[in-house]
Amino acid sequence: MVLQELILEREIQQKYSKWDDLHQQKDLSKVIFSSDSKCVRAHPESSFITVFTPSGHSKGIHYWEVKVTKGRVIYSYMIGVGEKNNIRSGLHSHGFCYRSEGNKSPPAHGIEYGESYGTGDVIGIVLNADDGEMEFFKNGKSQGIAFNDVRLKDNIIYPGVSLNNDGDAVQLLIYIPYERSKASKEPWCNSEIIKKKLAKDASKEAYFKYTK
Repeated sequence: MVLQELILEREIQQKYSKWDDLHQQKDLSKVIFSSDSKCVRAHPESSFITVFTPSGHSKGIHYWEVKVTKGRVIYSYMIGVGEKNNIRSGLHSHGFCYRSEGNKSPPAHGIEYGESYGTGDVIGIVLNADDGEMEFFKNGKSQGIAFNDVRLKDNIIYPGVSLNNDGDAVQLLIYIPYERSKASKEPWCNSEIIKKKLAKDASKEAYFKYTK
């Protein structure tokens, strides 16, 4: 049983905890991938090149973390999700993201949201593709629910990051499916999205016990 769980965990992390270097073949001159595809760095003269994970989400609740390993604070990073049809512009124009200066997009020009972030910071993302909600964390601290939008549940969307400056670099740390939140005590489980889902599940369980 333990072996089966380990194999499943490895398959999950291989599917969701790396960047899709194959999708970037036409733009490899703009980014450099590590050998395990967990890290990506922008080449000189890159301008909002966006990289995605190989697999996207159309339902369920998901959590993943991205660590900023090098970069400026202003206009460097956009971390979030988008459709995998445009890698040559930023997530601010074709996705949903938390920007390094602390704003969120849409709208494309950005509006106030949370704290700024930069080198060394870990950004956590909670996506509820069932209800169309997203929430971001900075170093384990929730920045609040950023989006509640039907477009987050009507399409297959992919975790992604937009890099803007020469040398900007990030590492995809981990992907965690919702099912683990019931037994976990990690900070991300304080997510408003997760708490609402857990409360809903508990209510359903209580109802089914009552009606039996």
